[in-house]
Amino acid sequence: MFLFLTFCTIFIVLQNGLYIENISLPNFQAKQLYIKWNESLDISIKEIKIKEKTDISSTFEVNSIFNYLSQIANFYNLIEKISIKKLSYNDITASLKYVRNANGSFYINTPDLSIKAKLLYDHTNLIIKITHMQDKNRNIKLDGNIFLSTIDNSITSSFFYKY
Repeated sequence: MFLFLTFCTIFIVLQNGLYIENISLPNFQAKQLYIKWNESLDISIKEIKIKEKTDISSTFEVNSIFNYLSQIANFYNLIEKISIKKLSYNDITASLKYVRNANGSFYINTPDLSIKAKLLYDHTNLIIKITHMQDKNRNIKLDGNIFLSTIDNSITSSFFYKY
């Protein structure tokens, strides 16, 4: 009975929209978070700041990326829209906009690199269409596509370099 009442309360709150001005945790802060349920989730965040944890290993594993992509594919039908106007992590800033059945986009800027890209998802592939990528130190520019399959964990790409 308690779980039923809890889920009903969460559903009613999300139907009307939940607005949180500020969330602060030791290594995470979010400002102006809005979540609403309109047959699927609509999430809007003005700013997220993530502070680096010193006890986390910095190793990178490609398999973990595919695991995350497979999990995202499972939630595709639950999310209608995600908008993050500013995401900060150390000296990296980014933004993300995703709308189901439309082109999403993201932007990443670091002292050494800038990336602008569009996001597409076709139920089996996450397609990242890089419209601008620049190595600021070497003045190398790149554009192209990355196809990440959530079915067989394969990755294919095609790029065009500009010097």
